Amino acid sequence: MKSNINLAAKSSLLCHHIGYWSCLVIIYWALISSCFLNIPKLKCGSISLKVWCESPDADRTPHGDFVRFGHVPDRVMDKCSVQVQYNCSTACQIGVEIVISTPRKTGVIVYRRTWTNHKRFGKPRSRTVPLVFPPAVLYRRHFFVKQPLETCDVVLRAWMIHLVEEEFGVSRAKGYERSLVRTSTSLRTLPLSERTACPQTRSVSWGAWLMWQLTKDTVRKCPHESDIVDILNFPFASTGETFGIIHKFSSFRNRDLERRRTLALKQPSVTLSVWLYLLSWCSQSVCGIIRHVNEHRNYESPLIMLSDTGDIVLQVQLVDGEDQALTAYAALPLHTWIRLDIFFQVSEVRQLYLYAVMCTFHTRVQFNDTSGYFVIGGCIYMQGIHGYIGPIKYYRLGSENFLKILWFWSSDVCESFYGDLKRKFDRRECTQTWSWDQQRRFNLTLSRVVYQDAVKTIAKAEESDSGLDLLSTVIQQLQVSSCWGHQHSSLLLATLHLSGLGVPVDLEQGHVYSLIGGVSDDRLALMHLGYKHMQGLDGFPKDQNTAYGYYSNIGTQTSIDCNKVQDSSQTLTEHVHLNNDDELHTQTGELGDIVQYLKHQADRGDVEAQKTLAGMLLWGSNGVEKDIPAAVMWYTRSALQMVDPSAMYDYAILLLKGTGVKKNRTLGLELLEKAANMGSVEALNGLGWYYSNIVKEERKAYRYFELAAQNGSRDGLFNVGVYQLNGDNPDKPDRNETAAFHYFLHAAQLGHVDGAVQSALFLSTGSIQGVPRDQDKAVLLLKRVSEMNGHLGFMVKDALQTYQRGSW
Repeated sequence: MKSNINLAAKSSLLCHHIGYWSCLVIIYWALISSCFLNIPKLKCGSISLKVWCESPDADRTPHGDFVRFGHVPDRVMDKCSVQVQYNCSTACQIGVEIVISTPRKTGVIVYRRTWTNHKRFGKPRSRTVPLVFPPAVLYRRHFFVKQPLETCDVVLRAWMIHLVEEEFGVSRAKGYERSLVRTSTSLRTLPLSERTACPQTRSVSWGAWLMWQLTKDTVRKCPHESDIVDILNFPFASTGETFGIIHKFSSFRNRDLERRRTLALKQPSVTLSVWLYLLSWCSQSVCGIIRHVNEHRNYESPLIMLSDTGDIVLQVQLVDGEDQALTAYAALPLHTWIRLDIFFQVSEVRQLYLYAVMCTFHTRVQFNDTSGYFVIGGCIYMQGIHGYIGPIKYYRLGSENFLKILWFWSSDVCESFYGDLKRKFDRRECTQTWSWDQQRRFNLTLSRVVYQDAVKTIAKAEESDSGLDLLSTVIQQLQVSSCWGHQHSSLLLATLHLSGLGVPVDLEQGHVYSLIGGVSDDRLALMHLGYKHMQGLDGFPKDQNTAYGYYSNIGTQTSIDCNKVQDSSQTLTEHVHLNNDDELHTQTGELGDIVQYLKHQADRGDVEAQKTLAGMLLWGSNGVEKDIPAAVMWYTRSALQMVDPSAMYDYAILLLKGTGVKKNRTLGLELLEKAANMGSVEALNGLGWYYSNIVKEERKAYRYFELAAQNGSRDGLFNVGVYQLNGDNPDKPDRNETAAFHYFLHAAQLGHVDGAVQSALFLSTGSIQGVPRDQDKAVLLLKRVSEMNGHLGFMVKDALQTYQRGSW
């Protein structure tokens, strides 16, 4: 048996459970389970892991039929061709096709060429087939390419069927799936920012046809409209930070409902029903549960908060502009699901009830749910609760009859394990009294040990005849580790239950452990939840608002992680196919031929080799271990030759920030100025940063930022956007949020992490003039930068090195 695996170092079985770069939580599990558990091929929204077990001669029939590629291009390009070699034992049809996958749709056939051979022949034939790619895949946005496509995967494949089978009604559309023999290979594609413009002589028909292929099967339905809205129909893991779900209401399309809503504005009545599972009360004076932010970014009715004593605080805005807040002294219980029903209207009396809070005011309340947006959990103005926010039902026209919301989620996931451990480890002779913080640290340390033991057990399961029994032990170990707070154990358990690896598929348990990992603020768990809601996989409802809540968190963490160059637990995320020997050869580390050659050239004074080697050592890429001092040494040698502006810029930034070297602002500024004079765009931005953060000369700083932005620097674009957003331009001190958004978006399209986070925020709220709300685009921007997270890159690198050692 052999395992044939097509996997970018950011793809695997967990691609189906985390998504794209997020897929490798524990690649060991994906690899060990491929043949051991006889797992079929699983597909995801962007990349698929193809794991199957076949005989060595699966590409050739007993009669000698085969089809394979001879000369094949390595990437997507215009005016290219492929050589197809084949042999038929009888009359046959051969086909060549190009299949692409986007973040939203997979398996789209954009090109197909077929031909037939009616004569039987005994020796192999070959044929050169020209390949035609749609302009939307080849080029960036242009007059002739209105909507370029971000492709996650481009596959070139060939197949053969006998004409006898064709006569029996085999569909040509399923030629590859029904083929007698087949072959395929992946082609590299450029990101949108690196593509060239489409030549004006090109026809735009391909782009229109491609968009038709992507949307032709969409069934458009008129949505049912009701005044009762399920704002949230699945629990959201709130980490207690400033990240939450943004929801926006529009006017009713139904004229009768809209008339009733408009009339209700004069005497509003609001009804909300929300489920909560609190892990702790608020760490500040108040935390947000649900907040309404109007178009002027002020709080509006209602504002529902949790206090640091577990009480419910309800704040409304009255017509006269004053705010009025009421407190329900509830001391809400922890670690149990509770339902909070809130109803308020205009009246002459005021009543408060525990859990079912009824508030009546003698003064009119200012309320319009189409103004601004609603926030569930945290936002930039207030942190959210720490726990789970369950289903939320909102009655837009008010209702005093709260409908019963059915939701079941076992809250005693860990209690049985705690009980067993207490009976097992509770010894009376132990007189040491630990504080809660000491106990928490001990549990986390012990949970890591249990987790490592579970991973070792997984490695033994593939070689053991009692593999399923060992996997049962693994499940128990991971459950204990998860209950002690180890996030990776929770995420691995979620993957096992959702995919059925070693255990029966159990979506409910998969959901539980997914949320446990997410509420602990784990990067991979957040990526996992965001991707599941973005695609609507494994019982997670497709909800872009919820996906944004998770991706905004991991996107912000990625921004923070990018500045921690010296953190040994993160590295660059790299794209490597395991079935591509050339790509694997680039990951052989310091003992590999590539690194040895670079060292040889660097010692001889080659600037490019010195820069490349320095980058590898600084970030730990290409299988090389991080070595900051060595990286600084090579940066120094390349920069002080004073011939390469990019090398001078890199070393100048290290000097100015003191990364791995003692700060030297004098030399750093000198190198920046010389690099800028030699044409380095990034050095222009670096000078702007120097005059803004060190010298505090804003006019000079803005001039450099603007020059960098005009020349295509993504950092320069982002910094000009910050000046526009804050109104810090000395010559034009007025704030211009619309201009700032476009600068941020342009920077994001060039790969700037902070630019993506900021532009996604504006797209999600739709609160800027001239910028309509586009939650799908916001999620795609954040997804892309989240997959650049350095901690994910570290796990992928570790998994790749394990694979190269031949260990499952």
